[in-house]
Amino acid sequence: MKRKLLPALVLGGVLGLLAFGVWWWGVREERFSAQRAGEIKNEKLKIENEGDGEDGVDVQLSSYLLTPGPVRRKVEGKEIVTSINGRFVGWEEIKGSEDRYLILDAGEGQVGGNRSDGPYFKVRVVFVPEPDKGIKDATQLSVIATSGMKGRSISSRLREVGYFGQLPEERLNFFLPKGVWLKAILYLKDNSPLMDDKGSYYALAISASETL
Repeated sequence: MKRKLLPALVLGGVLGLLAFGVWWWGVREERFSAQRAGEIKNEKLKIENEGDGEDGVDVQLSSYLLTPGPVRRKVEGKEIVTSINGRFVGWEEIKGSEDRYLILDAGEGQVGGNRSDGPYFKVRVVFVPEPDKGIKDATQLSVIATSGMKGRSISSRLREVGYFGQLPEERLNFFLPKGVWLKAILYLKDNSPLMDDKGSYYALAISASETL
C-alpha cells in the first residue's frame, strides 16, 4: 500500500508544481503586458503633447487667441495695438453705413471709441470697402481649427470662409455664435491702427475659433 501511495504523492507534487509554474508565468505575463501598455500609452501622450505646455495646453492657440484684450506689437520701433482678442458679444448697426461694429468682451479697459459699460471693445467690420480711406478690402472671416491640432502652427489651422458683405447672414450666425473666441486683426495705415470718425478700429480680418 505504501509503495503505491508514494509514487502517487510524488506525481501529485510534480503536477502541483507544474500548475503553480503555469499560474505564476501567466501572472508575470499579465503584469508585463499591463506595464507595457502603460508605457505605450505614456509615450503616445508624450508624442501628442509634443511642443505643448503643462497638462497638454495648446500653447499656439492660447498665445494667439485666448489671451484677452489688445495685442501690442512693435512696428518700426513703435509699440502699437495690432489685434484684439475676446469673446463675441454681438453686433451694433452703424447709421448711414452697411458696416457694423463687432462687440468683443476682451476682459480689460477701453480702447478708442469703445463702450463704457464694461470691458467691451467695439471694432468696425468692413462690409463695403472705402479705398479713399485706405480700406481697400472688406473684412475677411477665417476659422481656426482647434480639435487635434496641438503643436500645429496657426497658419496651418486657418481656413478662409469669405469676406463680410458677401456672406449670407445665416453663414455669419453659424461661424459667429455669441460667446465664441475671436481675434480682430486691425487695419494699419502709416504703421498705426486705422480708426473711423468715432474712434473705433477698423478690422482687416476676423479669426474665429472652431469650437471655443
